[in-house]
Amino acid sequence: MAFMSALALAALASAAAPRLAVVPLGPEVAAGAAGLASVLRPRYDVQAADIVEQALVSARATGLSCPFDDDGCWMKIGVSSDFDAILILALPAGSSMARAHLVDVTDGRHGPLVFGPKEALADLARRAIDPSAGGTLAVAGGSPGARLLVDDVEVGTLPLAAPLTRLAAGTHRLTSAGQATMIIEISEGAVTRVALPTAGAARPPASLAPAAARDELSFKEVAGVGAAVGVIAVVTCSFAVALIEQDLQRQLDDAQGERARLDAEQFHSQEVAQVALAAGAVAGVALAGGGLVGALWE
Repeated sequence: MAFMSALALAALASAAAPRLAVVPLGPEVAAGAAGLASVLRPRYDVQAADIVEQALVSARATGLSCPFDDDGCWMKIGVSSDFDAILILALPAGSSMARAHLVDVTDGRHGPLVFGPKEALADLARRAIDPSAGGTLAVAGGSPGARLLVDDVEVGTLPLAAPLTRLAAGTHRLTSAGQATMIIEISEGAVTRVALPTAGAARPPASLAPAAARDELSFKEVAGVGAAVGVIAVVTCSFAVALIEQDLQRQLDDAQGERARLDAEQFHSQEVAQVALAAGAVAGVALAGGGLVGALWE
């Protein structure tokens, strides 16, 4: 009698368990999904693979072909196929991290994104169906709007609306835009808290950068023109002095008598002094003018 009662209770428990459809998207996770029944029971009544496949074929015939994260689409398939919940498994191309999430058709809710190595689908399924499984990561700080990745899987943008739950116990890589990768440790049933460095002052808008560059360039041009004018003036006056000296030297050579020679030397000295004074004045004015214009421009 006791044995019969136990069987009756087991039958009732099995009948009361929600009907769960396991949907592997892609051959990479299909082989591993076949052995998940032992993990998912007795919480769920796992539907046979051929029943799930027939439901998907019927849905595609009506135009329903659901991507991994389209919960509304999976809800429609669940309602039409009389499933209480659907567990979707996927492995993105080029990734070694499998993804899973649970859609509760009865309550109209869905669980969080759960991910882990493709070789550990049993642990992935366990964390997908059990809200208390895995560990929690609370992230503070960082650059607002920056993407946050755990093990190269994007888990949201900063600031996060809520802590990340159901993470696999062990070591993980935490990456955020503009920040170095951090190595974090997640413990089963525990909360790990991480504070990311706050971003510095934002750069000026890109539209302002060209104007600032043009102002700086104009100042350099003005200062350069002033200096160039001064150098040209000095060189020009020096050349003029040299020509005058040559001309006066010829006059001295042609002069006759001591008086003529003295007059020529006196004239030569006066001319050289006047030209040198003029050259200095021109150079000073040019250099001062260039510096003044540059200072006013700045």
